[in-house]
Amino acid sequence: MDQLFEKYQQKLQNLNTSFSRSLLKEINWESQLIGIKGARGVGKTTLLLQYIKLHLQHVIEQTLYVSLDNIWFSNHHLSELVDLFVKKGGRFLFLDEVHKYPNWSQELKNIYDDLLGRKEKARLSMTLDVEGRGVNYKIQEPASYPLAPVGLRFLYFFLLGPILGLVIPLGLIF
Repeated sequence: MDQLFEKYQQKLQNLNTSFSRSLLKEINWESQLIGIKGARGVGKTTLLLQYIKLHLQHVIEQTLYVSLDNIWFSNHHLSELVDLFVKKGGRFLFLDEVHKYPNWSQELKNIYDDLLGRKEKARLSMTLDVEGRGVNYKIQEPASYPLAPVGLRFLYFFLLGPILGLVIPLGLIF
């Protein structure tokens, strides 16, 4: 993984930020997962690296840009990279050339789901540490679905039909 950090640092050093695409300001960078697609050579890689250099300089140690066509991935999985990155305190992971990684959509979905779970646990832990006094959970009732229909059933009509069939004519006669 160290070689991936070195490559990333080299790319950042050689990056020109004198010109940036207008898309840099239009993207909601606060989103948890962002996808940028476009034809080859339009500047997707440059856009990602410029964002890192211009906006994440204060957390550069917690940031990593990786191209998934790197030789490192011939012996390692993306999920392994993410685990190592998170364990080292990583927060912002930028993946490039995703389409060249086998089974990329399934693995990204699994990683995303896993990280969402970790984020929720981290939020809960942070709340406990800050408050330092007992735990209060607010449990909301989940939507419940009846297992059997509610209301009159066919059986009631079946039993009530003959009875009403006898009672109503007798009531009209008397």
